[in-house]
Amino acid sequence: MRKLKCGNGGTVNHEEPLTTELVCFGELLWDVYEDGEEKLGGAPFNVAAIASAKGVKAAMITAVGNDERGRRICAAAREKVELLCQVTEHKTGIVKVMLDEEKTPTFIIEKDAAYDYIIFDDAVDRVCSHALFFCFGTLAQRNTVSRETLKKILKTTKAVKIYDFNYREGIDEWQSLFTESVEKTDILKVNEEELELLKTLYESESDESFLDMLIQRYGLKYVFVTRGDKGASLYSGKKILHRDAVKIDVADTTGCGDAFTAGIVYSLLHKVDEEGILECAVQLAAEIASVKGAVPDKQLNTQKKIKSREFSQF
Repeated sequence: MRKLKCGNGGTVNHEEPLTTELVCFGELLWDVYEDGEEKLGGAPFNVAAIASAKGVKAAMITAVGNDERGRRICAAAREKVELLCQVTEHKTGIVKVMLDEEKTPTFIIEKDAAYDYIIFDDAVDRVCSHALFFCFGTLAQRNTVSRETLKKILKTTKAVKIYDFNYREGIDEWQSLFTESVEKTDILKVNEEELELLKTLYESESDESFLDMLIQRYGLKYVFVTRGDKGASLYSGKKILHRDAVKIDVADTTGCGDAFTAGIVYSLLHKVDEEGILECAVQLAAEIASVKGAVPDKQLNTQKKIKSREFSQF
């Protein structure tokens, strides 16, 4: 198992370095609901924004179109995170969101969006070279332009790399995208449905044996599995921990998985033990599920007690 190392701070200001604890890469888009309401979205942006609302110094690397939606989303996103946003000739991304009776979303994702065309430049290199944590997913890898940029980042950054598989229908070659991504990953996060999908790829039956195989083969520090109203689990190769879900009145589960990932980062930065990581991530996911949209409009509660015994795994 390889030793994980953090970077030495980071920058999203092109002149004066600033400490960046978390950098997220990929889609910034509008979640468009059936009633016409538009909410800030995109899984990696959600992670950055939710972590920022918990007090984490977070930055987002993305691209938008030179259009009204792009100008509007940049202005709104900059209120949440440090934003490194490229402007392209392609349209700003949108996703149509439909909620069922249990407030579980179904997504229709428009193709050929601006975030498919993120290029690697000095500004991207600079912010990633100083990040402590780097978070990425699968959707922004559907086009070769953003995919090649991500490959360069993963090759050069010294940050702890968190891969939220975040599978969506219509992503071509997701199998190869997963295997290429997990090879560069330190911490993997999947949900219960994604776990079953990946098990078919590796022809594995048992959750425990499959996840142990992933940990050993790819040198992963942790694998987290979110299980909706059944809670979540942490696998390390040495132990398995489970945390039940928090009972709440659910408004919208959009962004719950992203909140969970933000909770992982927040906990690791505060060096809590493994039980505390899981507890914080589950609590934060529940907090996001209690409001409509994936990104909170206010600072989240950072005062909740989590297990604070120091656990210096990095």
